[in-house]
Amino acid sequence: MTWFSMWDFVPDFLHRYKNLSCVIPIHSKYSAKIYDQTKIYEYRRKKIRNNTLCCFIYETSPISKVTGFFLVQKVIEDSIQNLWHYTSSMSGVGYDELRNYFTDSINCIAIEIKDSGKFINPIDIRSINCKAPQSYVYI
Repeated sequence: MTWFSMWDFVPDFLHRYKNLSCVIPIHSKYSAKIYDQTKIYEYRRKKIRNNTLCCFIYETSPISKVTGFFLVQKVIEDSIQNLWHYTSSMSGVGYDELRNYFTDSINCIAIEIKDSGKFINPIDIRSINCKAPQSYVYI
């Protein structure tokens, strides 16, 4: 895991890659696995834009702050069974948990994570001019 000072990274990145980044809400137990690289697939019911380069991680309550980011390698859309077949070794979740998450979902998405970094000081989401997202918010 790489640690970053938010002011060394975020403003320049947001300026250079405007509309190619999003904020994504993730529970703390999963963000910890992303940061320690035991989880390189983030599952979603809604597909992110194809040109998304970076997802900033908004850790949900009780943290309620942007704690880091991950770079997007690729986005996979497939059936639950096929996603599990491709991603299970680095999923950070069990099959029953995945199946429960995708219950009644039309889309089954896995975002493959290229790299991730955690901020030394978490960022208040209002400082990047957005609100806590339900699925994604593009910045």
